[in-house]
Amino acid sequence: MKRTFAYLSAALTFCVLMLTLSLPQTVQTVKAAEDFEKCNACLERIGQHFRQCQEVFGEFEAKCYEDVNRETIICYRNFCEQ
Repeated sequence: MKRTFAYLSAALTFCVLMLTLSLPQTVQTVKAAEDFEKCNACLERIGQHFRQCQEVFGEFEAKCYEDVNRETIICYRNFCEQ
């Protein structure tokens, strides 16, 4: 009886330990998916701003390209490279 209880306790402890160790991975995966969505949304906004800038200032205006570069750096720093 003592041996059966010892095996049961060891198996239960192992299962609880494995369950505990596997939980943080799901939280990180969800956070990564949210960051990826934020990254895509940010890049989409940059594209819209670029098209609007080209409509206002012309297709080859350097200001539009400078703005896109600046916004892209901010976007990658805040969302895409997390």
